[in-house]
Amino acid sequence: MAKKTTVKKPKRRLKKTVRRSFAVVLMITAVVVAAIPVPENLAVDTRADDDPVISPVAYEEGTPTGSTNNPYVLPKPESEYKKEDGTADETALAAAKAAVEGNIMDAINDPSKLVPTEIVTPYGGNLYLTWQFLYEPTGNKTGRLVKYNDEFPAELVNLGLQPNRSYFNVHQNAFNLYFNNPDYLNTDKGPEGEEKETIKLSPGQMDNLSPTSLFYPTNKISYTYRDVSKATGEVLLDEETIHFFETYFGGDYDTYTKEFKTYWEEYKKLEQEGQKDAADAMTKPGSLERAASDINNETDRKKYFCEHNRILSRLPGYNLELASDRRLAANEGSVYVAHGDGNVPADSNYKDVGGYLVEQDDTLITSIAYRAFADVHNVKNIQIDQYVRTIERSAFQGADIASVDIGNAITIGDRAFYGCKSLKEVTFSDNSPTATIGVEAFYGSGINTKLNLPKHVSSVGHGAFAYCLDLTEMQFFETGDACTIGDFAFYGDTRLSTVNFARTVFQKIGKCAFAIAAPSGDTMTDFHFPSEGLESMDDYVLANRRGLQNVYIENYTRKVPVNTFYNCFGLKRVEFSDKCGSATFDKELFKDVTEDDFRVYGPELYSGQPSGPRTSTWDAIRTDGKGITYVYEKDGQLYYEMALESEDGTRYRYAASEDGSLISCALITRNPGMVDLVIPEKIGDIQIKNIGTGCFKDEDLRAVIRSITIKNNSISTIGDSVFRDLKNLKKVRIGDSVTNIGANAFAGCSKLYDVYFTKPAGGYEALKRENIGENAFVTTGDHLTFHGDIVEGYGPFELATDKDNLLRDPDRPTFPGVNICYQSLWDSEQGTHLTVMPDQKTGEVTLLDYPKLQDLENLTRDDELQDFCRDMEEYYYYTVYNTDSEAVNTMRREYAIIHNAWRMVEASVTLPGGETIVADDMEDAMEMRYGPWINPAYCDGGWKTYLSDGGETAQASIGDFLFKPLIAEAATDPKPYFEAHPYNFMDNYNNYLDPTIDYDALPEYKQVPQKVWNFIHGTQDVYVPAGVDSIDVISYMEQNSDNYNKYIKNSPADTMYTSTLGGAVPGLFSGYYKDYEDDDDRESAVKGNDTIKSVILTSVTAIPDYAFDNCEQLSRVEMPAVKDVGKMPFRDCKNLIDLVGSPDYPAERGILYEKHKDADGNDRYRIIECLLARGRASSGNAELSVNTISSATDSLIPFLCEVCETDKDGDGVTLLPAIAEGAFEGCEDILSVNLSDAQWLKTIPKNAFKDCNGISQMVLPGSVNKIADDAFLRTNPANAALMNVTIYGREVDIADSAFMPRDKFIIYSYEDSASQRYADRHGIRFEPLDAFRVWFYDYDGTMLGDMVTVDKGYRFTEETIPAAAKVVYETNHRSGYKFDKWMSDDGKTTDDPIENDMTVFVAQYTSDGTLVDGKCSVQFVHGRTGQTFSGRGADDNDRYLIVPGTSFADPLNGDLPTPVPSPNPTEDGYSFLNEFRTDTGEVWTPETIINRNMTVLALFGQNGGNGNTSGGSTSSGSTSGGSTSGGSTSRGSTSGGSSNSSKNSSSNKSSSSSSSSTSSSSTSSSSTTSAVGQFTVFVEGGSGSGSYSPGTVVIISCYMPAEGMRFEKWTTESNGVALASTTMTTTTFTMPANNVTVKANYVEAPATPTVAVNTGGGGGTGNTGNNTGTTNGNGSTRVDIDKPGISNRDLATANTNGSSDNFIVKISETDEATRAVAAALTNKYGTLDNILYYAMDISLYDSTGTTKITDTTGLSVDITIPIPDSLVAYGGNNMAGAVINGDQLESLNENFTTINGVPCIRFRAEHFSPYTIYVDTGNLVAGELDVTPKTGDPIHPKWFLSLGLACLSIILFLKKDKKVKAKA
Repeated sequence: MAKKTTVKKPKRRLKKTVRRSFAVVLMITAVVVAAIPVPENLAVDTRADDDPVISPVAYEEGTPTGSTNNPYVLPKPESEYKKEDGTADETALAAAKAAVEGNIMDAINDPSKLVPTEIVTPYGGNLYLTWQFLYEPTGNKTGRLVKYNDEFPAELVNLGLQPNRSYFNVHQNAFNLYFNNPDYLNTDKGPEGEEKETIKLSPGQMDNLSPTSLFYPTNKISYTYRDVSKATGEVLLDEETIHFFETYFGGDYDTYTKEFKTYWEEYKKLEQEGQKDAADAMTKPGSLERAASDINNETDRKKYFCEHNRILSRLPGYNLELASDRRLAANEGSVYVAHGDGNVPADSNYKDVGGYLVEQDDTLITSIAYRAFADVHNVKNIQIDQYVRTIERSAFQGADIASVDIGNAITIGDRAFYGCKSLKEVTFSDNSPTATIGVEAFYGSGINTKLNLPKHVSSVGHGAFAYCLDLTEMQFFETGDACTIGDFAFYGDTRLSTVNFARTVFQKIGKCAFAIAAPSGDTMTDFHFPSEGLESMDDYVLANRRGLQNVYIENYTRKVPVNTFYNCFGLKRVEFSDKCGSATFDKELFKDVTEDDFRVYGPELYSGQPSGPRTSTWDAIRTDGKGITYVYEKDGQLYYEMALESEDGTRYRYAASEDGSLISCALITRNPGMVDLVIPEKIGDIQIKNIGTGCFKDEDLRAVIRSITIKNNSISTIGDSVFRDLKNLKKVRIGDSVTNIGANAFAGCSKLYDVYFTKPAGGYEALKRENIGENAFVTTGDHLTFHGDIVEGYGPFELATDKDNLLRDPDRPTFPGVNICYQSLWDSEQGTHLTVMPDQKTGEVTLLDYPKLQDLENLTRDDELQDFCRDMEEYYYYTVYNTDSEAVNTMRREYAIIHNAWRMVEASVTLPGGETIVADDMEDAMEMRYGPWINPAYCDGGWKTYLSDGGETAQASIGDFLFKPLIAEAATDPKPYFEAHPYNFMDNYNNYLDPTIDYDALPEYKQVPQKVWNFIHGTQDVYVPAGVDSIDVISYMEQNSDNYNKYIKNSPADTMYTSTLGGAVPGLFSGYYKDYEDDDDRESAVKGNDTIKSVILTSVTAIPDYAFDNCEQLSRVEMPAVKDVGKMPFRDCKNLIDLVGSPDYPAERGILYEKHKDADGNDRYRIIECLLARGRASSGNAELSVNTISSATDSLIPFLCEVCETDKDGDGVTLLPAIAEGAFEGCEDILSVNLSDAQWLKTIPKNAFKDCNGISQMVLPGSVNKIADDAFLRTNPANAALMNVTIYGREVDIADSAFMPRDKFIIYSYEDSASQRYADRHGIRFEPLDAFRVWFYDYDGTMLGDMVTVDKGYRFTEETIPAAAKVVYETNHRSGYKFDKWMSDDGKTTDDPIENDMTVFVAQYTSDGTLVDGKCSVQFVHGRTGQTFSGRGADDNDRYLIVPGTSFADPLNGDLPTPVPSPNPTEDGYSFLNEFRTDTGEVWTPETIINRNMTVLALFGQNGGNGNTSGGSTSSGSTSGGSTSGGSTSRGSTSGGSSNSSKNSSSNKSSSSSSSSTSSSSTSSSSTTSAVGQFTVFVEGGSGSGSYSPGTVVIISCYMPAEGMRFEKWTTESNGVALASTTMTTTTFTMPANNVTVKANYVEAPATPTVAVNTGGGGGTGNTGNNTGTTNGNGSTRVDIDKPGISNRDLATANTNGSSDNFIVKISETDEATRAVAAALTNKYGTLDNILYYAMDISLYDSTGTTKITDTTGLSVDITIPIPDSLVAYGGNNMAGAVINGDQLESLNENFTTINGVPCIRFRAEHFSPYTIYVDTGNLVAGELDVTPKTGDPIHPKWFLSLGLACLSIILFLKKDKKVKAKA
């Protein structure tokens, strides 16, 4: 039978206990993790942002030098223990930690291997005795600190002379046994045989327990009555025993002492009484026996222990303190340590810094081992003592220390303090022997104080102080040792502003030593290189220091590396000292500098030759192409040099003195060919003011100068003889700042033919004639042209137009010479491209040429236009199309791909978009993509970067391209676009003219730029400025043949002046000129300039014969200074419709007159010419479209008169007719001419009305006595109308051919007149004339005198009025009136000619101001139209007659309307203000007392509201809009409204119309609206328009935005307006003393999302389709937001508390709410200057929204709305408030949330009144500009860990164990 096996019961209870204990630990851990503060997420290593050019490389591939032998620390940071996939390797980390722990435990038992030091430290209210660090003995009583214990925080760790080896300590158990069972300490077994080893006392602890022998804890000490003197009562015990009893058993001691003394006193008394036996028989007192073990108080026990311990008894002043024992291999529990109370002897060597008794080791710590302090977090400050010589590699890497005193360390190892972000202060002593600072020693540390490197430092390692982002200042102490600064030593130290090398000698400064990765935060402005010598430096030393301005190189003699100042854009000064004479640098050293005033300073010479820095600067270049200034000192004056490179690559060296004089210019480039020299405006930042004599001495340069350009805003003075005898100089451009040109400045420049003068910046008077020196332009050449503005008094113009200023030809000494030709510039404002010259006889400045379209088409002949075209090419290349836009890049990319395929002769190519192009289509495809974006940079190999494969395909044989030319005419690379197609703006103009081209769709480079339009307009609109006297080029040509032949002969203009082809009249505008192609209908004859549209002759005094003959497109001529006009100057100018004459030759309605005086000095006129467009309805000129000529239409007709003129040769007098020959020739659109009022007209000259085919009525006055040949000739009678000619003269000499053909005329005249005889003789139809009858009547119908008869056309004068009718002129003829004028029934007056028979004139009167029938007259006048108006009770003159002393409303005046009728509205946006003012300015009302005749003005204001308002009322300073129904009748017209009344009765009912938004009202205290002293406010897109007095606070609000829009801001251009806020929907301003217009601007609003909002009551979805902002809240309350200024209104929600009914919360805008909020905020803050607010009225309505809930008792609403648009930027600074008690602000407990990313504010409305959301901008809380939570904010990883631990804890705690069954 098998033996039965007993199975143990599973220990389920134990497992459950363990599991739950672990669960508790996990939960505690979770809580601790959650409480950990989140650290700033700042990475130390910022290399990710490095400049790729100068990114720091890892030193020796990331392996810094130095020992890593330290088995007592982790060999690397915990974070570096990772698996291959990058995740943490917990297993490897645990193994490494276990290994380190094992190494420590193995070593500490062998003092020769590892020695721990101790420290007593307080923490958390407790005291701890722990180990501080471990050190390895290294012999000779020195040690190497290998590990620091980071368990407890330490303010200061002092790595002192000697470590604390062992603290005096007593184990707590041993201390207790000491008093309770001291014998237990001396036996092998404890009570009941328990092993003594459980106490675990070390031998040292046993020693500390040893008491003095006398007071062994168990020794009983007795005190009996015998110890008290019987005689004296004195205690006879020794002092120590007395101290024992008094100190520890004082009460007992006192009791026994008293008892003993009493006993002896009784004893002595009996004895003295002789009772000795009785005394002896007395009961003896008991004795006091105590031992130390009887001391129960712990304090007394510790005191006793200190007094009697064999160690502490010798050191008074110590007491015991209990500390937890945390030493390595320590006993469990706590120990007592000895702490001094300050009485310990000062020279004691056994007291630590905390006052604890310690035994110090005599070992000196001389080095700190690898990672000894790495990653410690509890040490704040480190003090390294003088004996520490070495800080090994990574000793403090990653430690959170704040400061370190390096002490006397000689070597600081690689990465010793790497990544110590908290390390703010590093201290080296003045005499520190530190010599080596290792690689990356302080990399990424937080040093933020001045760093003083000691004088013995000889090496600062690679990256030693890199990325010390807070390091601001660094100081090297003076030393005689050569120091080396390694690569990247101070790299990335953006705040390092000061580096002081003192007088240190440096062997080398390494690469990027002081460079930074990026310019952000760079504060370094000055940098001084070592003054005592620097042997070498590597590249990029100061790279990326964009804030660096000044660099001083003190003692360097080698070549400065090329990238030393890489990206130092802000550099302004680099100075080489005199010791650097041999130093040089590469030409690209300063290529990245962008500062205009950058300079290099240095010595002038070195060894008698230009110094190295100086010559290097000559060759130096900048990327922006600007020169670099070199400055040197000589003889106490500074000189500035600069080398500049021209566009053709030629380099020059310029020098200037400190006063701005250019003193020299020399060639740097050898044999450059002919050069175009541009004088720089600056040498560095030295403005060049003048060019000194002798500046151009360089003969090499003098021989090749072809042109000279002086830029604008540069030189003011050109010195004497500066450019003299430059034999190849052809062209000069003089800038706008030149004010003086010295004598002989350009003398002898025999090939100088063109000088261009820019408009002077200081005005034309800045360069006067006297400012141009003698012989300045005596070039000895045969011609010279000045190009500049034509301005009188302008020096160049005056010099050129001086008839006596002649160019002398040295080869023709007897030749008088020619003048300088003067030509205005193409872009001149003083006439475009005009050519003028003086008449050598008269001095008149004559216009010889002007711009023509041909000039633009042949632009290659004009240098100015050629330069413009080249400038446009540059503009399109590098401004318009030098972009990285996708469209341009796509064309470049596709062009490159196609071009490469074409170049490689491929059969086809596929573009990135999928399009395939075959070989035959490639050239066309390239042409489609060919434009200015194909620029020089692209063609210079740049196109290869656009290839699909990213590089160039192998070159094909050149033979592949011989017969395959590219459209860009290149075999391999394409040509820049404008090389293949040079820019010609006339091609673009033709694009504009071509109707088959969609001009607007063309790219910019194919359209006409604005400047070209100016050129073109210059050819069409010729402006001849003041200073030009004549346009008679023909006379000039005859009298100035030398000038003409030199400058004009054989030019295109010469043809116009000499050819008569096509019947052309030679002349400036009239000559032979072919403007258009043969089939172009814009030109009917090849003569006259048909491209000009207008001519302005500002100062021209004479117009020659036929001056503008056949200028078919000419439409306007101005000639304000003309004094002489030739024959028919505007013949055949069929489109001339606008003529402006002069005082001597005025023009009226298209007729040009000549003005002169008669014998009496009266003005009289002759008609010179009538424009062909007179009478043409389609002319576009209303004045010209009048097709009749008479005194009624042409005011000067009555003053026509002939004039006598002396012949030009002075030998006779010519009588000139009042109408010049041919004056009306060809005027076919004139229908009638009535000259009956021309009473002095005598002759109708030859051709006067030739071919006036439209005239049907012609009236000649009786004064005409002659009609010349062909006066009315019609050469095309078929198109001529039948002309009725009335001749009032009875004896007129009519030439036989005057009226031809004769069947086209009917002559009206008197019978038996010469006209009748002429008609009868020539068979012309004749009709006789009759007289007209005229009557005069008074106002009341009384006929004044008899009828009179007059001829037709007769005019009455005051003298010829019949005598009977003159009664009206008499005073008081009509009471209350005075005579005004005579008026006929057809509206004519006696000033008009009599045109009709039976004409009746009636006398007209006006009021003379006297009372009418004893009553005062009151008339009402419309304030906008000026017309009178009236209503019921007024007379025919719109007058109300009022009894003097009464008012308008007085019953004595009858039933007059009160209020009076309102004036009709106007159409100009103004409404009646319901206010009247008298003619003296007083306010008028119906109650105003009237005592005189008066006129009352109705006042108007600009409309408010949003509709068409005309009328309305004004309230509190604001005008509300309205519409007028009915209205009043105004004289002459009725405007606005509809009249519902007759003249004597008018209705004045006015109904106010509501606008979309209520107008805001003024907060002014005045409630009276007055138009006097008021001004108008017009709010565009908002409310608040009206009339306001200055000083009134005006409130305006924007309207509700349209769908998809939101309010953006207010804008105004009105003076004196300071808006309180431009972004709030409601704002205010103080009314200035002028009219104001304010505009509300709206922009497109982002789409509003549909938001599901569940507020707890059932929820609801925001109705995003409702633009009024209606949102359902919890199913019972919704929010309607009508007030503008809140976007995303659909997100608003509300919950109503206190009722289950359905409600609607309405948030709207009212004036009352706005005013109340403004008042409440003012009460709270005193002023609204810093307050931004959004006022709103919140009201509660029933579910229908129609009934307002007035009883809201017990109701409140929780409202959530988006923060108003104008306040959303202030986030959590927003506050909500309610107005209570009318003007008090109640603060609400608002909070914030976000819905769909929209910031919202939530508050409770407990009463329904004005509310506001507002911000106090003067008290913003930092960091709270946006405190609203955002969806998607990152969650710190600690929360995931904390939650995970908590969940795991709960699972473990609740888990149930399975019951385990025992197996049999």
